[in-house]
Amino acid sequence: MNKRKIIISVLIGSIVVIGGSLYANTLSKNKDYKTNNTQITKKHNENQEATQKLNESKEDKNLINNNEKLEDGEFFGEGRGYAGLIKVKVTVKNGSISRIGVLSHSETPSFYEKGKNILERIINKNSVDVDSVSGATLTSNGIKEAVRNALKDHGLKNKDIKIEKSSNIKDKNQKVIENKNEKIINNKNKFSLNNIVKTEGKTLKDGEYYGIGKGFNGSIKVRTIIKNGKINDVQVLSYNDDLDYINKAKKVITNILGRQNTYNVDNVSGATYSSKGILEAINQSISKAIVNPSNIKKSYIVKDIKDKKDKKAINNVKDIKDKTINQVNRDVNNKKQEDIKGYKPVNTSNFNINDGEYSGRGVGFYTNRSILSRVIFKDNAIKEIILAEGYDNNDYGDDRNFKETAKGVLRYLYKDRDKTINDLMEYEFIKNNILNVAYEKDIDKCITEGKKYLGNYAEKLKNIDLTAFKGHIESQIKKVIKEYFKQDNRGEVLDAVSGATYSAIGITKSVNAAIHNAKEAFQSKKYIKNVNMILEKVILYKDELNNEQTEKLSIRIEYSDNTNEVVKYKDFKKKGIKLINAKTKEEILSLKDLYSGEYFINIKDFQYPRTFYIEVLEKTKDDIIGMEYSLDDGMWIPVGNLDKDGESIKTAQTFNIDRNNLGKRLKIRVKTRDGRSYYLTDSVLLNKELKIKSFEAKREDVRENSNLGWGYYKITFVNKIIEVEPRIEANNRSILTWKVKQFDPMFNVKAISANGHDLTSKIKITKNTLKDIPGTYEIEYSVTDNKGINSTKSINVYVVNEEDDD
Repeated sequence: MNKRKIIISVLIGSIVVIGGSLYANTLSKNKDYKTNNTQITKKHNENQEATQKLNESKEDKNLINNNEKLEDGEFFGEGRGYAGLIKVKVTVKNGSISRIGVLSHSETPSFYEKGKNILERIINKNSVDVDSVSGATLTSNGIKEAVRNALKDHGLKNKDIKIEKSSNIKDKNQKVIENKNEKIINNKNKFSLNNIVKTEGKTLKDGEYYGIGKGFNGSIKVRTIIKNGKINDVQVLSYNDDLDYINKAKKVITNILGRQNTYNVDNVSGATYSSKGILEAINQSISKAIVNPSNIKKSYIVKDIKDKKDKKAINNVKDIKDKTINQVNRDVNNKKQEDIKGYKPVNTSNFNINDGEYSGRGVGFYTNRSILSRVIFKDNAIKEIILAEGYDNNDYGDDRNFKETAKGVLRYLYKDRDKTINDLMEYEFIKNNILNVAYEKDIDKCITEGKKYLGNYAEKLKNIDLTAFKGHIESQIKKVIKEYFKQDNRGEVLDAVSGATYSAIGITKSVNAAIHNAKEAFQSKKYIKNVNMILEKVILYKDELNNEQTEKLSIRIEYSDNTNEVVKYKDFKKKGIKLINAKTKEEILSLKDLYSGEYFINIKDFQYPRTFYIEVLEKTKDDIIGMEYSLDDGMWIPVGNLDKDGESIKTAQTFNIDRNNLGKRLKIRVKTRDGRSYYLTDSVLLNKELKIKSFEAKREDVRENSNLGWGYYKITFVNKIIEVEPRIEANNRSILTWKVKQFDPMFNVKAISANGHDLTSKIKITKNTLKDIPGTYEIEYSVTDNKGINSTKSINVYVVNEEDDD
């Protein structure tokens, strides 16, 4: 909802925080206000409608009349609509436009719904020489311009045609509406802010305090920081008003910081409701910081309280005047949402950013991969977000099956980047903290943890089945958090990306990284594009943890100007680099604090994506010197001619197995110098399909003997049992239940002969158990080459509900 829509009711009056009374205005004033604002809203819509219609007379008469055959393929283009850029994808098949998809836009929903009707006209006529949509000319012209730009190099004539814009008319109408709206608001509903808390002569306690006020479209939440007894900073954390009004309204913060008081601070002209909401929120937060307020009437103070914690809590209730004793007790026992600690809200509205393109990476579902976004800025605002397409090069490292749904987050990032980033990242923060406790299988601890973030709403967690498998526990927790966010008017973006929340958060993090990189580039002319460990696998022995000079933890920093820098661990501190434990989120201050697990790099308080694994092992002199195998649980036979790496054998070896052993079960173990035996993966069946197989040692054995390395042994089987077969390339897949009917089992499946010839067209599906209910299903593929040699491969398809894979 925005300020154009009808205001149902407005509460006019004075909010008394310490002392005073609450008086209601008369119904007649509310009625007059509602009538005036209804007229304003109606006039606003009429003016915008008039703006669109005025452009019909200026519609370009030279638009393309293109009946020639177009080039087949998919093409992208963009055009300027009423509120910003419109980006489209045009599909041409057999020389004609078969489909047009709008990838992104910033149009007002009502005008977009009208304007998008132009798509059918363009497709039917195979041309952009069609009439614009009445009442949505700018929007439909923007779509036509985008289609023209997409096809101009692919068979379309008259490439240089321009579509006339009327931004001046639009701006004029909006200004008239805004001025009229402001005038009536000021005349009919002047706000009384004289009862606001006065801080003169009062002591403010250092800390962070949260408050909520009412803006035009809903609540506005702020955080006020008190330092050395003074108001040090105020941050707007969330809001529902339009961003333009919020940015205007933030001027009151400057006044408050200068005055060190909220008393008699004027509203901001042109954003009265939003500035009033910010003032109310700041006022509420400051009231919590006042030590021993003197003007709370004694009759409302609870005297017989034994619990010191309850006394302290009640002393912090500053609007106790209008509360009953039961209401006070409820406040004592209910930890409110604004008391959340540990999450640091993003606030990028005051960043200085040069026009241009900046990239950033974020982690979604797969923590060892990342998502790359390129963000184009113009006038300190996001003009366009371009998501990477590549998967194999780790540019879009998340599951592609959820990408389209996850892209729904983009329109929210265009509209209000800070609110979107904070909503999703705070959701993730709360979910992870509750989830970590839930895995301990103690429901009371789970609820206690939940109350830190959800208040008494966390009681709903008591219905969670903590005996279920981890995925289902997570789904139940996410459901409760989402319901809570909806009650707090922050659930819209979560609904928009439901079923792909992990990927949407990864995209959001990548955009947030790009914003911070843009800020860094403004200050230093370049920014960090990527950070990686020098070593793909980091193995540290415990005796190395005393050596702060180790080079095994060196990182490579890639900059936007294509330069690189290698930084050794000993130089981390002076470079502002921190090594962070991915599980505990704590900084590693000494190598002695390291243990086997996942870690990430933090530079100047900003996290760089993609976790990496550090293995910490005990050093031992008991080398791995031999390997043995057993067939069908028979005697153990030494493997000859083993390849060595120093004193120990290599983890890659070659076996010679006679054809007569086909059908038998093979077991492998390795032998140490001291005579110990470490058994690898359970038995494997020898057959003609067996070429290369990985065998894994037990994790406890790897921890006991560091000479096992990572514990993986790659065995190549040769001799008569090997026949060169064609290779089928197919990977396990995950899909949502409602997408099963659209599922293409041949998507991204290939077959290649031993000589490198493409056999994809010869692939047959020999088994398909797929159903549209949650579960694990098998698809089996078969292919035969020109020599008659056959090969088969099976994959698993995991079908999940939206809530299970969110």
